[in-house]
Amino acid sequence: MENNAAAYAVGSGNYHFLKYGPGAILCFVGAKMGLAHSAWKIDGMVSLGVITGILAIIGIASIIQENALRN
Repeated sequence: MENNAAAYAVGSGNYHFLKYGPGAILCFVGAKMGLAHSAWKIDGMVSLGVITGILAIIGIASIIQENALRN
């Protein structure tokens, strides 16, 4: 059987960095809302990319941390 760290991290709920993800997303969304009525506007696709990137970084960092703790 193959040792699948990603499935283990998702299945066991060991997201060590999950508490930082929503905070970063809320800060970004707050900055986007603050810039909504200024000359600097953030496009919707850029927002989607930033939020997806934050979630991906949190997931990958959690998997790496879980691997480090198991070894």
